[in-house]
Amino acid sequence: MERVQQDREGHEAGAQQQHPSSTAYGDPSGGHGAYDFAHSTASANTNECWEYLSREEVAMAYLKFDLRKLEKLNDPARLEQLPPEAMWRAVGDPSIRVMVEIGAGTGFFARRFCRMSKHGLVYACDLEDTMIRWMRENLPEVAEGCVIPVKSEEGRVPLAGELARLVYMINLHHELVDPQAVYREALRLLEPSGRLLVVDWKKEETPKGPPVGVRAPLDALLESIRSAGFEEVGARDLLEWHNLVTATKPARES
Repeated sequence: MERVQQDREGHEAGAQQQHPSSTAYGDPSGGHGAYDFAHSTASANTNECWEYLSREEVAMAYLKFDLRKLEKLNDPARLEQLPPEAMWRAVGDPSIRVMVEIGAGTGFFARRFCRMSKHGLVYACDLEDTMIRWMRENLPEVAEGCVIPVKSEEGRVPLAGELARLVYMINLHHELVDPQAVYREALRLLEPSGRLLVVDWKKEETPKGPPVGVRAPLDALLESIRSAGFEEVGARDLLEWHNLVTATKPARES
């Protein structure tokens, strides 16, 4: 625990140097009216309405996850379709210790990933104040120091560069307004040869999940990651309802 505390203090100091004004964010929780309208319209007209909206309009309508659904984020049944052990094995790097989760929500996966490695440390980043507050008030892993909630913006995480061995995102890609910016930020956060894990809904009908119209095709997901500068970008068919993609940050040139 002493080792984790030292890392925590060191990374937080580095983050303050990297982004001295990073805590001066406004309230990002607006847009729920648009979400409610789009969600009710989609419910009435299946997926048809989404085909007439731009990517930005879809994102603004759907990405602001209804904060009344916190219980769904914490539903243990999610582990059946998104088993952390399988995702961890897919990354294939036993040396991982420091991790960043972008779009952590309630820390449902962060609290599990921090247990996957010895002295694991996860920076659980989210743009919603409600999620940050919920993690601080409810996760024992936060009190223990192995999960650190971080208020972030899309495409901008207030942490120092090259601090993580793994950056991961689960069920986030379809919500992003600018995926390229988010993956470039992930690249910045990773140390050379660090790993990226992205899991998101397949673009097909599933018993649960967002409308098919807002889901990204696998080839578009792969291209977004490649274009951000990642290497060894590939998908693995391990999950029934989700695409699982791993990638690697290029090694530092000697």
